Amino acid sequence: MINILNSFMKSYIDDNFSIIPMDNKKKLPIILKNKFNYYEMSVLNHSCILIEILKEEPSIKNLKNTIQIIKKIFQKEPVLYYNKLSTYRRKSLISNRIGFIEENGQFYLPFIALFINSFPNYYNNDTDENTSNIFLKTEYFKIQNEFTPLAQLAFLYFLYNKDREITNKEFASLFDITEMSASRALIELYNHKLINYKIHGKTLRSKLYRRIKDPDYFKIGKSLLISPIKKIVFVNEIPNNTFISGLEALSNISMINPINYKVRAISYKNLNNKDIKIINNKDYIEDNNLIKLEIWKYNPSYFIKNNIVDILSLYSSMNKTMDVRIQKELEQLLRNESWYME
Repeated sequence: MINILNSFMKSYIDDNFSIIPMDNKKKLPIILKNKFNYYEMSVLNHSCILIEILKEEPSIKNLKNTIQIIKKIFQKEPVLYYNKLSTYRRKSLISNRIGFIEENGQFYLPFIALFINSFPNYYNNDTDENTSNIFLKTEYFKIQNEFTPLAQLAFLYFLYNKDREITNKEFASLFDITEMSASRALIELYNHKLINYKIHGKTLRSKLYRRIKDPDYFKIGKSLLISPIKKIVFVNEIPNNTFISGLEALSNISMINPINYKVRAISYKNLNNKDIKIINNKDYIEDNNLIKLEIWKYNPSYFIKNNIVDILSLYSSMNKTMDVRIQKELEQLLRNESWYME
């Protein structure tokens, strides 16, 4: 079950999906320890407890009690896994907002507002040739109030390419991601009314996306921006595939005084711990001008100029600072852009 579910979720939902058997059953009440199989699962940046329902199917009342107990113990969202669900049971789970995954590819995850009720029969290798349109079978029950990393990457692409039109397949190829990941990013922008599309191609099944006009595109998107920084570490040497970021970047393109250390950005996917030595000693860091390495949620290489990260990503990574001078320079940088509008 683990291998199949892992392959399915990574193919269609989340490249970073993970699932492992739970090794911390001691916290569970005795009555629940052997009643189900338990797994620790991560999907779309949410940690969950996957509960595999075995032969004896509990009632909705018992399931709700079990879910409350597990959620209280582990402080994570419980999700049920079924080999097969009846129409009645599936409907009752949804009406009670109980998350589930079914072996045939249907699943309901209310805590991330995602419900997929139809997919190619992945387990029988009956795949849909037109995978770029698979997101038509996906329903998002609410619009999130900030971008996901891939959606922000898509937002930046359209921001810097205002007249460009692109298909889902082209977008996936351009950023070296799966078509499903591209679909999620594009539909997220569409839900925020940042892009529109027209039907395209000989079969009239493909969509050609284009962003809305300035200044609305930037005004809407600015409120949804996230910091691209996933983590900050310190190193002695500059790793490969890194780009000037942070205060060093700002000092290069504004009136901020130069700093006495270097700041670099790298995608978390390009970070190879074998090639770098992370310094954790705080005293050593304080006494030496080490390189500040920002590990980004998306690849900073796509929009660099003169080896410096793009302006809006730089702004997003620093706009929470309390330093008034930095805030002023960041805003001035944005004002110099044609798409800027306060």
